[in-house]
Amino acid sequence: MINYVDELRNIVSGRDFKQKLLCLLAAMVLWAYVGSTRTSDIKLRVPVEFRNLPAGMVVENSRDQYVTIRLSGRQEEVKLINPKNIKTYVDLENAVISDEVRYPVELIKTEIPEGVRIDLSREKLLLSIQRRLTKRVPIIVKTSGDIKEGFLFGAHRAVPAYANIAGAESGVREVESIFTREVKVDGLSKSVTREVALDLDKYSDLSADIQKLVVFIQIIDVRGLVRMEAKARIRNPDEQYEYRPAIDMVAVYLKPLHDGESAEGLLFDVMIDPGLVSAIDFSDANTDAVVERQCSVTAVLRNRQDDYRIMHVLPDAIPVKIRRKTVGPEPR
Repeated sequence: MINYVDELRNIVSGRDFKQKLLCLLAAMVLWAYVGSTRTSDIKLRVPVEFRNLPAGMVVENSRDQYVTIRLSGRQEEVKLINPKNIKTYVDLENAVISDEVRYPVELIKTEIPEGVRIDLSREKLLLSIQRRLTKRVPIIVKTSGDIKEGFLFGAHRAVPAYANIAGAESGVREVESIFTREVKVDGLSKSVTREVALDLDKYSDLSADIQKLVVFIQIIDVRGLVRMEAKARIRNPDEQYEYRPAIDMVAVYLKPLHDGESAEGLLFDVMIDPGLVSAIDFSDANTDAVVERQCSVTAVLRNRQDDYRIMHVLPDAIPVKIRRKTVGPEPR
């Protein structure tokens, strides 16, 4: 221990101690300076906000619009920047309906050190501005899995049965119906009621006026029943209109009232009932205007009522498009 103390005294009392200490201090100052001047670059992917868009217009693919921001400056300043303090937007107050127009990207930054430089990957965005369209479409209940053997699906009901979707005109016009998320029915033999959400995953640019709904899934027992098919006809059609059912072949399930009963010669009528139609139903004055109705389907035995009873008609409702007939020129 005495040897170490003596050695330390020799170093301190040495002629070059002050020079060594000065060199050490200089190195520390130089190291601190180099650290303070070290630069850093980072990149952030920032969503673009659209402001002041006129009513009745919509930006197509608005949810997919991003810009990349490059931050460069002193390392200790850059790494302390909160990405939430940097936002970008496009002012669409003077937007016009067009497929390809470039709009400048504006930058908002708060609490950013003056020495930090911000560069945008794109100073303008090529946007498609379209008319905003709203459309009423039917909701289709989607199921997954297999129900119990000997049972069949009856009617699938959604409450509400229709949803109003809105978005860019080109996208909305392509949508004829919208599905619910899957309802699992593996092994079921009884009807079920569920609350489900709409499946909007593939319509990222569209919105709907409802998010959740109640569905009723009918499961019917067809064991021992006789299945027959028939083409459905429109009940009491109005000659001023054309009727176009989504399907016209209907399955009818009948219960024999006697053992070993043959279905040969069995006659029945199947009818689709669209109800009364008038000009008031057509909001568009155009002759090509179409009204779609969910119409009930019924079946009636024409003979052998003592031998069979109608149990189920599938489907029991069919969408029917009703169009006004075009009036041709009067004959000369």
